[in-house]
Amino acid sequence: MPSRYAFALMNDVKYGAIVAMVGAILVSASPAIGQERIYWVNNPADTISFANLDGSGGGGQLSAAGATAKGPFGLAIDPAAGKIYWTNNGNSTISFANLDGSGGGQLSTLGATVSNPAGLAIDPVAGKIYWANLGGSTIAFARLDGTGGGQFLTTGATVVSARGMAIDRAAGRLYWVNGNNTIGFANLDGTGGGGQLSTTGATMNGPAGAAIDPVAGRIYWTNESNNTISFTKLDGSGGGGQISTTGATPAGPFGAAVDPVAGRIYWANNASATITGRKISGTAPVCPGRTMSGIPPEAKPTTGVPQASDSITVWPNDSCSDGMTKTSAAL
Repeated sequence: MPSRYAFALMNDVKYGAIVAMVGAILVSASPAIGQERIYWVNNPADTISFANLDGSGGGGQLSAAGATAKGPFGLAIDPAAGKIYWTNNGNSTISFANLDGSGGGQLSTLGATVSNPAGLAIDPVAGKIYWANLGGSTIAFARLDGTGGGQFLTTGATVVSARGMAIDRAAGRLYWVNGNNTIGFANLDGTGGGGQLSTTGATMNGPAGAAIDPVAGRIYWTNESNNTISFTKLDGSGGGGQISTTGATPAGPFGAAVDPVAGRIYWANNASATITGRKISGTAPVCPGRTMSGIPPEAKPTTGVPQASDSITVWPNDSCSDGMTKTSAAL
């Protein structure tokens, strides 16, 4: 069964550009598609797959013609440019493909270290992409315009077998989860200013994916070793915990992504080859239910039992579970 290390969400362009994660799973929007999609990498199949987020299927493999997919690990989307990037842990390169299916290429990393790259995070505003090197435990970057890159200064922070990464643009910080069960951070402007984020109250047990909810001021991560999803506050005050996963069981959770507009978190389950999501903000629970996209609020049912065979959507029925799991033949 192929592993799913990274995956990403592509939201409809009506939401604008929402960059919410990279390195394992991400949320963003692009005019290139005009369709809400979820993306993931298949390792060792060495492919990038996608499906419609509304549960209607529409899955397939993204063309990587002209690019390399060799042990793909981290995943990130540049919504404005209509491109998706990934790290190749198998041959230490960074590749990209066009979201419109027209193929891709290799990103120049001249001047930067690429040694078994894992987590990936993108800052399209600054025109840079960052990755964690499992080989040597360093973090590097490259410019999206193809002019190469360099080493990212992490003075004051720990980098130990870093995997999932996430960017907080508002605070100007890059975050990553470490193999020694800590979360490190440093300033995006390259001045260092690094440290360890307090995770008081939360569990860290084999952290893999990471995602930021800028609205709630939290960072979330998957714990692959004990099948939990945890969070802590970005302001350093701790206040961490575990989210309830009732109805949405994690099974070797790896990649993670937050959609702050919809108030949902998604993760890829390596052990069960599924993609799972859960409501983390707002009042409407997430349930297996019929798609309601485009239906006026007054037309949406407020009673009845959602059918498991229907697609995944928000269902305004407090009696249903607020977790959901989507299994697709495309996974």
